[in-house]
Amino acid sequence: MKRDKIAKVWGLFAAEKSQDADIRKFEETGTRSAAQRLAIGEALLFHQGVGPERKEARLRLLARHWMNQLKGEPNVRFNTPFDDRQSCALANVHVEGTDPVAVCDHLMRRHKIFATPIVHDEFQGVRITPSVYTTLKELDRFSEVMAAVARKGLPKS
Repeated sequence: MKRDKIAKVWGLFAAEKSQDADIRKFEETGTRSAAQRLAIGEALLFHQGVGPERKEARLRLLARHWMNQLKGEPNVRFNTPFDDRQSCALANVHVEGTDPVAVCDHLMRRHKIFATPIVHDEFQGVRITPSVYTTLKELDRFSEVMAAVARKGLPKS
């Protein structure tokens, strides 16, 4: 926006009179939740307490745990390499012949497992994002459900 037009344009939210001609008057987004700001310090303390190397090792262990369980299943294709230099916690897996949106809907609706569908021109699949507190038992359950989908397809509604 041209500098001389700023004062003539109303922002979506009220701004101080002193900001009438200041482009920053458009940055206000309204009331914000304090939770995110208050959690930042605790999140940093937790991260520093665990240590980035231990956190990385844990996340990689979790990802490889379920990936290794599914790698021999029929129709399962990984869009994420197993090479530790190329991936850590996040992984993307696709079951041939399925729609990632439908798979994620099945995972949530029937099993209360949250995953994110990724549909891209170059690849599609289900993004799995364990966190440091994810348990191996939870990942075993996920692997069982995905193995069933790979073998039998998605159940009819």
